[in-house]
Amino acid sequence: MTARRLLTGVVGSRAYGLDHPESDVDLIRVAILPSSRFLGLNPPTGSALTFHGKTSIGDITVHEVGKFLGLCLSGNPTVIETLNLDAYTDETDETYRIRDLRGAVLSAPAIKTSFYGYANAQIQKAMASENPARREKTARHAYRLAHQGARLWRTGQVVVRADRDGCFAFGEAVAAGDHQRARKLVDWLGDEFHKPTILPDTPDRAAVESYLLDVRRRLG
Repeated sequence: MTARRLLTGVVGSRAYGLDHPESDVDLIRVAILPSSRFLGLNPPTGSALTFHGKTSIGDITVHEVGKFLGLCLSGNPTVIETLNLDAYTDETDETYRIRDLRGAVLSAPAIKTSFYGYANAQIQKAMASENPARREKTARHAYRLAHQGARLWRTGQVVVRADRDGCFAFGEAVAAGDHQRARKLVDWLGDEFHKPTILPDTPDRAAVESYLLDVRRRLG
């Protein structure tokens, strides 16, 4: 994807505090394509607006800014985390303008659907795996997602750093075959999402669109 960089941050295990010395350094980047790319008969859509690749230190995912903001509005956990990192590796003048949208993109229905769906999918994947190491790693991330989502629901705040001890203890239990504990996590998260929330019913789409139109005018 030939595009101008707007934001780059470290995600994955190093952002969550679940890393070990040999862990990869995975990156996510937001970039902007020239506006002319969207004016013809075949503007880029869907997967053409996302690039997955490798660097010398780990994986990198690049989202075009319009795609990125759409994913944020849908409640995608990874992109929402990107707006809430403590620091960025490739800061530009736009980095904190985008970050200022971290509250505008949130809505209760999207967060409930996305976080519950991702956590449940990870639990099902962990229980189905025949590889103990894979079960453990997948279960750890399910635990992280569930607790991150529940905290976001209660407080309106996205906390990227995870409870390392809790994640590893849960992962080890599921890897050892404790499926009951795995199912209880999903049930607990469902119960949490039935409690009152501080999140709004709808995101501030006007603020998000205003930024997108503005950045395309200035940089596209």
